[in-house]
Amino acid sequence: MTDLPDLPKKLPVNVLDGLPEYLKDPANYTKIRKFLFEILASRCDHSDILEWYACKKCVERIHKHGEAVRKLGFKSPAQYMQWRRVHEIMEKRDPLEKYNS
Repeated sequence: MTDLPDLPKKLPVNVLDGLPEYLKDPANYTKIRKFLFEILASRCDHSDILEWYACKKCVERIHKHGEAVRKLGFKSPAQYMQWRRVHEIMEKRDPLEKYNS
């Protein structure tokens, strides 16, 4: 048997590497989330995913949301979701209101 080199069990890959500084600032989190929610806002009422997919307005809104996420500086949907998760954990741990008062 050949000796294999010792490899780490988990490679240190950080999904959040390479984000712009304004995305890392906790004060901008609510502004960015509000901006992205406004893009997704709709008056359509679909009870089924097939109805939603047939609605041209809703599909177009999802594409606009994806473009906005990329323009903000995210490289992938995984990076965006991880960014959200990190900021939600930070908000639970240390709410910003105590710093702003």
